[in-house]
Amino acid sequence: MEPASQSEDKEEMKIHVPTYALPLEIQQMERSETECQYCGVSYLILHEFQRLQQRLAEAERSLDELRGAAERERRLRTELEEATATHSLLQDRERILGQQLAEVTQALELVRGERDLHHRQLDHEQAQRRTLSMRCKRQQQALLRSGCVLRSSHQELQTLRTHLSHLKAFWEDQNGKVVQSSTAAMADLLKLQQVVGSKQEELGRLQGEVLELEACLSSSRQQVRSLQELSDRQQEELRLAQEAHIHVQRMKEEVRSVNLNLQKSQSDCKHIEEQLQTRSREIEELRSGQIQCEREQRTALQRLSQDLREKEASWLSCQQRCDAFQEQLLAWQRRQEELTRRLRRAEGESATRGEALQQAADRTAAMETQRQEMSEAHGREVQRLEESFRRMLQEAEQERTQIQAALEQQRAQVGLQLKEREVELRREAAMDLDIERHKNQELLSKYQQEKQLLQLKLPSLVQSATQELQREVVALEERLEEARLRLAQQEHRREEEAQCLREEARALERQLAQERSASQAELQGAQQSHQQRALQLAEALRELEQLRSHSAALQEETELLQETVRRECEEREGLTAALTEAREQLLQLRRPAPDPSSSAPNVPQRPSPPRLTATFPSPRGPWAGSRERRSAASWHGPSQSHSTPTLPRLTGERPSSSASEAHRRIALLMSRNGRV
Repeated sequence: MEPASQSEDKEEMKIHVPTYALPLEIQQMERSETECQYCGVSYLILHEFQRLQQRLAEAERSLDELRGAAERERRLRTELEEATATHSLLQDRERILGQQLAEVTQALELVRGERDLHHRQLDHEQAQRRTLSMRCKRQQQALLRSGCVLRSSHQELQTLRTHLSHLKAFWEDQNGKVVQSSTAAMADLLKLQQVVGSKQEELGRLQGEVLELEACLSSSRQQVRSLQELSDRQQEELRLAQEAHIHVQRMKEEVRSVNLNLQKSQSDCKHIEEQLQTRSREIEELRSGQIQCEREQRTALQRLSQDLREKEASWLSCQQRCDAFQEQLLAWQRRQEELTRRLRRAEGESATRGEALQQAADRTAAMETQRQEMSEAHGREVQRLEESFRRMLQEAEQERTQIQAALEQQRAQVGLQLKEREVELRREAAMDLDIERHKNQELLSKYQQEKQLLQLKLPSLVQSATQELQREVVALEERLEEARLRLAQQEHRREEEAQCLREEARALERQLAQERSASQAELQGAQQSHQQRALQLAEALRELEQLRSHSAALQEETELLQETVRRECEEREGLTAALTEAREQLLQLRRPAPDPSSSAPNVPQRPSPPRLTATFPSPRGPWAGSRERRSAASWHGPSQSHSTPTLPRLTGERPSSSASEAHRRIALLMSRNGRV
């Protein structure tokens, strides 16, 4: 019975939709016009039910939408929680990655600092290499200059050798000539001795005149002494000229011409010296001077040969030093090339390391950009979800307020029907809610499983990523350690090589300083020797000029001596003629005197006085006249000077001063020749 009653109730509760719609005018009427003012029931109840049914359907749809919105809200909340969890995980991972990135950046900065330090060290080493190369170039230039100086000194030594050989040959020739001249002088001496034996008779006859000439000789001796002093100085000058012959090669012709002039003057002097007996002593003096000159020349030759050997030894030592310097320069160049190769290799390694570091930096920058993009995308997604959720909440609130207002308006109208309907709806809603709860529980369990799986996967992923990053960091650290070790080793090697190079450079500098000081000392010695040679040359030139002037004076003196000898010969001839006439006159006077008448006309016919005046046309002064008068008185005696007034006097005056000058000049020339 109960099921039948329930079915009947359901049939009664069914709403029968009206078949025809209300007219438009009735539909447009107000509600107060279609309702009863007492009970409040509308006259158009079926249409009201239809309207309520429509509103109920709309409310159910809104409830369904609200249920869907709540589910979506729950789902969004779960997604938001998951997103916040993933966001926190990502933040943690980002923080870890930031720390790792900071460490990597610090390592990169350290590597960059080390690279900059190595670059600075490389620049410093390159600057040192450039300075060392410049120093080596300067040393090479100094060595080249020293080689030029050594070659010039070698050439000077060669010229000195040739000069010495020429001087030796010249000395041998001169020695032979001196020996020949000495032999000729000995022969001349023998001849002179013979001539002297013949002339002694004439000297006996001329002793009276010598007594008269002694007074003149006393005055001339003083002049001879002064001239001897001059001859001594000239002899010293000649010795200096002979020493200057060793250093002067260009003046050979002039010296030879001077020697020829001297030989001519010596030959002239030899002709004058044929009347003197002191030639033997002079020849002995010449021999002793020759022996002394030979000894001096031998000592000079030995000294020059010793200097030549010393210079050759110094040249060989300098050549050996130059070879050693060249070998050291070659070794240094090889070391420099090896250093350049090492530097290039180190630069290549630093470039590869820089590229690896650049790649790591690029990778970290890419990861950083990816992280930033992911965080930005996640933030944008969260913002979009929050905005959509807010919009949905706002829409739900608006719909809820609208529905609440509509329900409040209709609650009074629906009344019991709504309560029953609400009960049914609650039952249905409970059933739906149970179904939805089961579904939601299944979804939650599914989401929880997925979440657990994700939670299980996330640590593994994070761990794998961290492990990869750690492995990369460890590899980078190992590379950095290896690079640091290599750089430390390279720095140590470079420091050792730089220390070796510095020591070698210091040793080279010390050697160069020593060699420079030695070369400067040698150059100073050479300059001093050159200056001394120049001074000696100047002195030799002055001496040569003096010798020329002296040779000219000697030539003039030889000419004067020749003139005086010629005059003496003429005077002697005149004297001999006068003596013969005087003897004839004395003989005529000693004869018995004839008659005065017969002897008177014969006296003025004697032509001797005018002949004597014609033969002696050059007067010599009152002293010569007095000497002539004394000589004539000595011939006749003091007692007969007054008893024979008819004896003619010699009107011509003898040139006694010219004879004294001749003797003086002869003595001077003999002393000069003896010293020469």
